[in-house]
Amino acid sequence: MDKILANILQFAEAGKGSTVPTKTVHDSKAVEPQRGKLNPLGFSVIIFSKERPYQLHQLLLSIQRYFIVAPTNVIILYVSGKYKDEYDQVFKLHRDVVAKEEVDFSLDLLNITSHYSQQPSVSHLMFCVDDLIFIAPFDYRYHLH
Repeated sequence: MDKILANILQFAEAGKGSTVPTKTVHDSKAVEPQRGKLNPLGFSVIIFSKERPYQLHQLLLSIQRYFIVAPTNVIILYVSGKYKDEYDQVFKLHRDVVAKEEVDFSLDLLNITSHYSQQPSVSHLMFCVDDLIFIAPFDYRYHLH
């Protein structure tokens, strides 16, 4: 986890994206949805949202609908801009999320990742942006290898 935090800090300080090698593992077996099942490994989803409350709401709905295993935490780092009231409505609809309005992106992200990575129930962090929606069942356990 320390290596992940160091990479996040390096990314945030650089101000630009760095290339991170990714590997996706596909399993040919069909996965039966087990909605609401607690995640034995524990993972948190950190969502970045900037002035897109509707898109954020759609992403949260797709997570609820398509995640096979529910995340331990969903944390949203957002910039409301002129959409403060709309973000407030989204957070009223999704009371189980943790919302943090961005003040200093680098520091906010470091604080969030440090806090949630130190919880014994969390072993993985997943990052999403508000433009993303899930359209099919998603089981993060198949993407850990």
